[in-house]
Amino acid sequence: MFVVMTLSGCAVGWIFYHLEWIRQRRAVLERDDVAVPIIDFVTKEAWDYPPWPLGWFGAQAAGHPVLFLPTDTSDAELARVQALFPETTVHRHSIATSPSTTTQ
Repeated sequence: MFVVMTLSGCAVGWIFYHLEWIRQRRAVLERDDVAVPIIDFVTKEAWDYPPWPLGWFGAQAAGHPVLFLPTDTSDAELARVQALFPETTVHRHSIATSPSTTTQ
């Protein structure tokens, strides 16, 4: 009985660990300051698939080989996001908008 309970507890802990990983991935992708370039590729690449075994739990892939975070992102946050998305590369990048032009 003790062995069954121990193995069951380990299995439940493993499942909840991965569900939390998925929740954190979704939270990062929903942030307004994270840029995910939208491009269309014909071939399937490694970044088209979530890390194993997250796909079993319904996780979506990042959808692009690169994620951009704001330039003022701390090193710790950059490392955390990179750990959440091992299938992509995470960079700091300023999202520059073109200045409005005026006609005279």
